[in-house]
This record gives sequence, structure tokens and C-alpha cells, in this order.
Amino acid sequence: MRIRTPFLTVFAMLAMASVVHAQTPEPPTDLVVSDTPDDAGQSVEVDWSLSGTDIFNPLNTNAKETSPEVIVATYAIERKVLNGHGADVSDEDTHWRKVSEAGAGESHWTDRSVNLGWTYDYRVCAIDNQGDASSWCDAQNAVTPSMQLFNSSKAWLAIFMLIFGVF
Repeated sequence: MRIRTPFLTVFAMLAMASVVHAQTPEPPTDLVVSDTPDDAGQSVEVDWSLSGTDIFNPLNTNAKETSPEVIVATYAIERKVLNGHGADVSDEDTHWRKVSEAGAGESHWTDRSVNLGWTYDYRVCAIDNQGDASSWCDAQNAVTPSMQLFNSSKAWLAIFMLIFGVF
């Protein structure tokens, strides 16, 4: 009996330590996805607000007090296809699949691997230095990339051609 007491004490301490370690970073917030303007429908913009445990978050005024175990190291970005609009969509694409990672302090990513006319849903989570993930932040809306007929960033060229093209 006497031999088991220290073993049980050590076991109990380890069990309590693993429960204490189960902290996770705060999730990112305000995930917004949108069609990239002035393109041929080949990309989607993904933007979110940084996690409260991201030390690069300017709103985190208590960065010095943030536990090193829950400081954000990366953000995982996942995507799934909601509608292929008549095209064959693989079963793998209809489930959540990791498409990228963004580093701590980053709150924007451009997905350049989308198909024109397909509808996508996105979600993002924060991952700390221990590899623990926060809960997911889902996009407020789904997005369907579309082709713009006129590239407004090149409007100056159209005006130039109209003015000087008649001479």
C-alpha cells in the first residue's frame, strides 16, 4: 500500500496538469469572404479579425499577460464547396478541407484556387504554440466568384483611349 501512494499522487498531479494545459487560444472573429474585384472570377478574398490571444492584435492591450501557452502561432483556413453549379464536385471538396495557413498577425488571405461560378464556404481557427486549436469562426456568408466585365482599375486607360483615340 505504501508503494502505491506516491504513484497515485504523481498520477493525480499529471492528470491535473493535463487538464490545466487544455487551454486554447481565443478564436478569430468577423470572418468575411468576398469575390475579388476586377478579376476573371478566379479568386476570393478572406478577411478576419485577429484572435484576442494574438500578440500582434492591436486591440490586445494585455499582450504581456497572455499565457505563452495560448499565444497564436498560426491561423488555419478551411473551405468547402456548397454548389458546383452543374459541374462535377468531388466528395472531398464538399467537406471541410484545409486550404491554407496564415501566420500570427495576419488577417487576410486570397484564395486563388477557386472555380468561376462555384459557391464556397470558409472558416478560420487560431492555433497556438502547443498545437491546440480554438473554436472555428465561420464566414458570415458564402461566396461565388464571378467575372467582372470591366476592370475599374484600368479606367484611366479607357478614358485615355476615348479622349485621344478620336484624333
